[in-house]
Amino acid sequence: MTEGRRAGREEKGSGRGPGSAYQGALEAVFSIVIGVGVGYAVDSRFGTQPWGLLGGLALGFGAFVLRVVRIAREFQAQHPGDGPGDSRDER
Repeated sequence: MTEGRRAGREEKGSGRGPGSAYQGALEAVFSIVIGVGVGYAVDSRFGTQPWGLLGGLALGFGAFVLRVVRIAREFQAQHPGDGPGDSRDER
C-alpha cells in the first residue's frame, strides 16, 4: 500500500462516525442497567432489599455520568469551537 493511500485511510479512520456515537450512548445507558442488575442480584443473594438495588443504581448512574462526560470531551476535542457560546453565530 502506498503512503498516500495509507495516510488517507488513517485520516478517515480518525474521525468518529455516528456508529461510535451510538456505541457510546449504549455504553452509558447499559451502565445503569448493569448497576441495577448487580444490585438486584446482591439483594436476592443477601436479602438486603432495597439497599443493594439502590446502591447498584447509584453506581450505575455514576458510571453513566462519567461516560457521558468522556463522550462530550471526545466530541469537544474533535470539534473545537462547536458549542454554546461560540462567537461565530453572533453579529
